[in-house]
Formats: sequence, structure tokens, C-alpha cells
Amino acid sequence: MNENEVVNCGLIMPLAPMVGYKETHFSEVQSILIKTINDIKEINFNPRMVSESEGEIDIIHNNIVNNIYDDPIVIVDISGRNGNVMLELGLRLAFDKPLIIVKDDMTDYMFDISMIEHISYPSDLRHTEILKFQQTLKDKVIRTYNKAQKDENYSPFLKNFKRIKVSSIENVDVNQSEILELILDKIDKIEHKQLLIPEKNSAIIQKDRDTAWRIGDKVEHKKWGIGTVLKISGSNKNLELDIDFPEQGTKRLLINFAPVTKIEK
Repeated sequence: MNENEVVNCGLIMPLAPMVGYKETHFSEVQSILIKTINDIKEINFNPRMVSESEGEIDIIHNNIVNNIYDDPIVIVDISGRNGNVMLELGLRLAFDKPLIIVKDDMTDYMFDISMIEHISYPSDLRHTEILKFQQTLKDKVIRTYNKAQKDENYSPFLKNFKRIKVSSIENVDVNQSEILELILDKIDKIEHKQLLIPEKNSAIIQKDRDTAWRIGDKVEHKKWGIGTVLKISGSNKNLELDIDFPEQGTKRLLINFAPVTKIEK
């Protein structure tokens, strides 16, 4: 491998507020994970969420599946057992590609994946323990990546079972986007039934998100520049904005994923 070659390191983790955690908890964890990977000097890793995309509705779920499959190594934070995280973890395990599982010390180990080492970090994110976690994670990422590169038969999960053969993703006439969207919708319904966010708090959060945007608002997209909100539809995780970008035209973006920032007046 060329020492200057960029190697994507996918991140799968919860980002939305969860019961038992402060509102900014997982954004802080995300920053810790990104800094840890960026501090690795031996390999030019590019830490990024596997959900990373331009935010367009018709390609976002397809990007998730392909990033989960394509990224040479993936880190999965199962803290809180978020439904979408567990779904994406399941996909990575099915692809049987290099991954590292991390979790906070409030989350129990999962029996079904107990054969894979879990790296724990303190849920209160206390500095001294986080520094130890970061060093452990860096060492694990380097070892796992190098081992997978050298061993063409490397298998983090399915080696524990017999009579299983993994097929690669091929160009077939199956709409992966629609399939994943259906699964994610089911997961959202399960999360709602389990009251991961209490009814009262959920209503407050949804109200804040829905009223945060107005037609005519100016936004900045990290790639497409300044745009204007033309239409608002959906709510909560499914909040969509039709945004007009002068040089790109109108784009429909899923705000939960799109790299846009509202320009405050």
C-alpha cells in the first residue's frame, strides 16, 4: 500500500439523543473516535460515518450499504443498542469484513457477537480513561487492518460458524435503497414501541426539529454552497428539505444525513 493512500475507516454509531445520555453525548463520542483515528500516523486513515453522502434521498440508503461493504475497516459503537446501529452492524458482520466493536461501560455485552472483542470506554467520558481507550483503539485498528491486508482468508465473524459462504455485492437488478429504507422504517417503529425516547421528550424533540426550518431559510452545503429552502416535508428522522442551489438546481435532502448548516439571520 502506498503510504499516502487514503484508507476509509467507517464509523457506525448513534448520533441522535438517547435516554440515559446527555443530548451532546454521542457527538462528543464521535469527536473522540475521529481524533483517535486521525492520530494514527502509520496509516493514512480517513474516519467518516458510513452514512456520509451529499444527502439526496434517492441515493442515501444505497450509499450506506455500499460504504458498509467497501470501507476497509469499520468501527461500530453499540452503546445503547440503537436499532439502526444494530442493523448496520448486522450488514457488516454478514459481509464478514474487518470491524472493531466499542461500547460504553453502561451497555451489556451482546451474546450473539460475544466472540468478537469489545473495547469499552467510560460512559462519563472522563479524560484519563478516555486516553487509555484511545490508545487501545489505535493499537486495535492498526493490528486489525494489517492482519486483514496480509491474510486473504481473514474472517472476523463467520469463521466461528461452518457451512457459510459469503457472496460479494454484484451489480444485480435489486433496489438496495428501497430494501434498506423498508428495514430502517421497521427499526424506527420498533424503537418507538420500546420508548427509547419517552413520549413527552420525543414530542419536544420533534417539535424543535420541525420548527427549526422555514421556507426561505438560507443553508450552506459543504459541497454545493449556499442554497434556499423551497419546501419542507416529513418530520423528526424523516425531515426532508427541497433546497435550491444556484449552480446545482433543486435538491431534496434528508436533513438527518445531509451536510448542511442553517445560516442564522
